Amino acid sequence: MIGPNDKRARVTRCEACSRRKIKCHGGFPCDYCTRTSIICVQPKTQPRSSDLVFVHVNNSSSNRSISRVSLSTSISPAVPLDPDSKLSKHFFSAFLLANDFTTTNGFDCHSIARLSQSNSGLKNAVTAIVTLDASRRSQQLAPEKKHAARAMALNAYRNSLASLRRDLEDQNILDNSAFLWSTFLLGIFELMYDVTGEGWVKHILYGTSKILQLRGPAAHASGSGRSFFLTFRVFEVCRALIYNDSTFLDQPGWRLLMEEIWTGSGAVDWHPREALLNLMISCSSLSMRGHALDHLVPQPTTNELLGIVNEGLSIQSSLLSWSEEARQWSASDSNGVRNTSNNETHNSASLVAEIYYHASLIFLSGIFDYRSHHWKEVSTPSLPAIEIQNHVAAILSLSKRALNTTRIAGVLLFFPLRVAGARVRTVEEQQEILSMLHDIESRNFVVAGAFVEDLNSLWASRT
Repeated sequence: MIGPNDKRARVTRCEACSRRKIKCHGGFPCDYCTRTSIICVQPKTQPRSSDLVFVHVNNSSSNRSISRVSLSTSISPAVPLDPDSKLSKHFFSAFLLANDFTTTNGFDCHSIARLSQSNSGLKNAVTAIVTLDASRRSQQLAPEKKHAARAMALNAYRNSLASLRRDLEDQNILDNSAFLWSTFLLGIFELMYDVTGEGWVKHILYGTSKILQLRGPAAHASGSGRSFFLTFRVFEVCRALIYNDSTFLDQPGWRLLMEEIWTGSGAVDWHPREALLNLMISCSSLSMRGHALDHLVPQPTTNELLGIVNEGLSIQSSLLSWSEEARQWSASDSNGVRNTSNNETHNSASLVAEIYYHASLIFLSGIFDYRSHHWKEVSTPSLPAIEIQNHVAAILSLSKRALNTTRIAGVLLFFPLRVAGARVRTVEEQQEILSMLHDIESRNFVVAGAFVEDLNSLWASRT
């Protein structure tokens, strides 16, 4: 008899298995979602009380302030109600579900879940993110309770850093995948906590990037190393472009990895965005060469100038070719030539790629626009003003769609919004960009405030 005393295990399909109408073997994440590297989302159930309790102890007294942040919308009844389980559940089913950081291959949830069980640094990094995210999601939380949650998040952050310092003394640190994920997630925490963005840059430059380079390209050609590299790459590319900085991804060994990683069985996951990221790296490299011209003594030779122009024209031609090839790829994809397992993922990846395409053309043009005195009577990749405005309009329209209709993490839009912001001509366009940045900020990524301040300063200098 089926009823309240039924002792059989209750098995329900996750959303991905339910959508594909296949058997789900349970677990979190399930086998299918692990194999396909997509976020495993448990079926929606009737919420039950499963609040996360933050306890803030005042060092000067024995008084404690206790606050509850409801996680009922993201906690499956099948999950044990211990704190660690609730935190992990919120990270995988709420935080990552609301913030798609990859748009293609997905977070390696299986590896993070497995590694965090035995690595305190990674476990505390997840705790820091979840606690800060959960406290901000609660609309009814009193200010003092928010302060308590913030203190808990910072404590977890500090504990994670302390664990990373201990791990650095280990001779096998390069084989420690948990260390790599910890540095990356602490960088995510900085994007949520530090309005300046400096903390994130330090983590990505002196933590994640350094370990990646020490491990070398071969360590990221397959398996969990490959998954991590694909997650991290878009952040590193955008960092280099935003801060006009060099990137190790332009080195031959890493260039070769980005070609080989999509051969064989890996070709199934390929998306045109991957080819575009390679071109964005080329734009970054060319920008560094253009920046060097400003400080070159004596003045650059004609051959040096023409070399940069020719490379710029080649990149521009490749970008235009990419756009046409991407359209053809999308058309064949929609006609069923490829059997994609997650249409939402492919749609998000295509949308981000299109936004990056428009931003890359403007960025490439800027390398020559801002140094026009070098290129007199020479044809360069500089775009006419009307074309730049068309690209700006496209960035604004597509970015608004991304924020309103997808789960794309707003931090992935900082590069195109900053590029568009430098070229807008009307107050209305300025307000549109500020509105999107404030939207991203309200979704827990306070670093958006740095871009607001930067653009306001830029616009004020023009008046």
